[in-house]
Amino acid sequence: MMNIRHFLYACMACLCSAVLASCEHRILTDPTDVHYVRVYLDEEIKNVNCGFYNESYEHPDFFRPANMRAALADAQTGEIIYEGLLRNQGNDEKGNYLDGYLSAPAGDYHILMYQLGSPVTLIRHHDSYFDMAAYTHPVNDRAMTYLPQIGNAIDREKIMGEPEHILASRCESIHISHSSGVDTLRTSSGEYFTAHTIAKSYYLQLKIIGVEWVRAAGAVLSGMAGSSMLCKENGMVEDDPVHLFFSMTYADKKKRAGEEASIATLYTTFTTFGKIPDISSELTLNFEFTKNDGTTQTATFDITEAFKTPLAVEKQWILLDEVVTITKPENTGGMNPGIEGWKDENADLPM
Repeated sequence: MMNIRHFLYACMACLCSAVLASCEHRILTDPTDVHYVRVYLDEEIKNVNCGFYNESYEHPDFFRPANMRAALADAQTGEIIYEGLLRNQGNDEKGNYLDGYLSAPAGDYHILMYQLGSPVTLIRHHDSYFDMAAYTHPVNDRAMTYLPQIGNAIDREKIMGEPEHILASRCESIHISHSSGVDTLRTSSGEYFTAHTIAKSYYLQLKIIGVEWVRAAGAVLSGMAGSSMLCKENGMVEDDPVHLFFSMTYADKKKRAGEEASIATLYTTFTTFGKIPDISSELTLNFEFTKNDGTTQTATFDITEAFKTPLAVEKQWILLDEVVTITKPENTGGMNPGIEGWKDENADLPM
């Protein structure tokens, strides 16, 4: 009987050793170490919900984030160790905010709070404070049907869709002390956090003659950043140049006296992670117009200097003096949708 008992003890000891060997070491979190986090949303975004060039023109959409991820990273390695979801919405005299709670023991951390992304603006490297970045996908094949000539002239895989505005806030070297209750995480100046957009929206316009002969218009702008690091206030990645695709619409169509063709304002608001400085001697804007007979016409401008004007720097308005003249197509009748059809088509173009 004693032999059997010793045998069972030996088996149990072996089993415990195997279990302990297979266990992953994890930091134990004191349930009392709970921290309140509040992030105000800076929703004053030029050319999106303020600072419009023309209030009667179409405006981009802006959607307030429903939640944000709050992540604590090791201050040395940048590895995300603890995280929580800020999804309680509120507002006061300072504006709209999201808040929630994080559980983490005492220590030194970097904290990053950001919108979880969208179908257009994606986030990569979620587990690293220093590597986390927002980016967009190349435009789809349907969008490229509006750029048959331009798409063959430049690297197709580097033609990206516009990003949406993602709000983010970050603060480095936060020291968290042990707390027996719920404390509040704040900036070094003792304030709540504030999330700002990581992108910019520019209003762009030029004049077009012969607008009635065009049914679609797209543009590609070179020298734009393809991604943005979330851990930086201005996180534009300078070694990730892309071509930014966007569509155009028109306004203020007028028939000029004695002229067959009308003149109109061609405009858009495009969003970018940033203009890469000194990437080349030219910042090239390529337009391609699809005419009613199915043929296309292109126009190319160097707008490097336009980005340096006071209007572009202060208001993010790019008002080009150039005029594009569309040559009249041979076939302007039949089942062509006309310019009104072009306007509707642009509104539904997936980015």
